[in-house]
Amino acid sequence: MNILKKIWYYYQKIMDCLTRYVALLSGIILFAMMVLVTVYIVLRKTMGPGNLDAVEISGYMMVFIVFGSLAKTFREGGLLRVELLYDKYPIRIKKIMDVILGIVALIYCSILTKYSWQLMMKSYVNGTRSVSTYRVLLYIPQAILVFGGILLFLTLIEYEIDKIIKLFSKKTSTENGKGEEKE
Repeated sequence: MNILKKIWYYYQKIMDCLTRYVALLSGIILFAMMVLVTVYIVLRKTMGPGNLDAVEISGYMMVFIVFGSLAKTFREGGLLRVELLYDKYPIRIKKIMDVILGIVALIYCSILTKYSWQLMMKSYVNGTRSVSTYRVLLYIPQAILVFGGILLFLTLIEYEIDKIIKLFSKKTSTENGKGEEKE
């Protein structure tokens, strides 16, 4: 059992590090997107319509920002949950709901990632390009969807295992984080 705890510990550390750095990269890309759009607007106002297609590039950047930071947002509890209903249930029901919703999220994420992978591979095999000035190979931005989906899936696995452990545990953390209390 001790080896499983070590594996679990390192899995959590790896996921924490990976999601943190991908979210940091998403923040950097967000800043770069802001600079790109600002430069595009200034150039368009001063020099007239140009060849820079900031709309397409910023769209690809936005995909990375969303899918790159999705796993970190989930880890931090930033995704939506209906707290109004959730808070009314006893702790045991909340734990069961967390496990069930985790399974539903895993299924949804699996389907999303599977179809993103198929779309990316189809674009790769066919050499599909965007219809804009840059003629970007579409499998490149689509790979971001796959990467973000895999990262979210691994985060959901971590979440689900943690919730299952808490479901079968006799102890539960208090709301203020100061110690443990019996259920």
